[in-house]
Amino acid sequence: MRSCELIGNVVHTDESVNAPGGGGMSLRSSSASLEHCVVLDNDAITGGGLYLYDDVALVLTSSILAYNRRGNLMSEQSDFDGSGILWNDLYSPEGMENHNLSGLDPSNLTVEPGFLVYNAEGLPLDLHLSQGSPLVDGGDPEAVDLDGSRQDLGMYGGVGGGSGTGTSMVGLTGSGPGRSRMPRRASIRQSTTGMMGIPASTEAP
Repeated sequence: MRSCELIGNVVHTDESVNAPGGGGMSLRSSSASLEHCVVLDNDAITGGGLYLYDDVALVLTSSILAYNRRGNLMSEQSDFDGSGILWNDLYSPEGMENHNLSGLDPSNLTVEPGFLVYNAEGLPLDLHLSQGSPLVDGGDPEAVDLDGSRQDLGMYGGVGGGSGTGTSMVGLTGSGPGRSRMPRRASIRQSTTGMMGIPASTEAP
């Protein structure tokens, strides 16, 4: 998957229910590749962002995993090989789980992404990066954006970042193919600072 967004999806969060983790994506005995994706504001019993179990091979590059409850990236594999996880940002506010992987490559960041627009609760509404974002020019130094500069992280980075195409799974709830859409919050604010934790903001026009 390339230039994708997995946002606001919910799998069962009742711990009395025997449900899988992975609000954004659950992978079991499989392989997957995600490049320039945003996994944001998802929830599940564990691994609200991505959840891996039973021999998964994951290539995750130039992506942003943030604000996912109960973990951005969780694996049940004690021998999980994280060598394919490069040039990403995994961010959780204080008090929220981030990931349970050991030995992540130092190319991966754990900073607030600095998106362009946030709502009143501090959650991103516009997935473009602000000019002051630490993720601008933060990708693989051997790869470029459309303007020829070092690539940005997220779905608008890389040579395909301006195409407007990609995969979108936004606001689903439940545990199977019959999941229904959830309403998204519409209170829009525009960021004005460097955004560490909950950003300061002003009303957008």
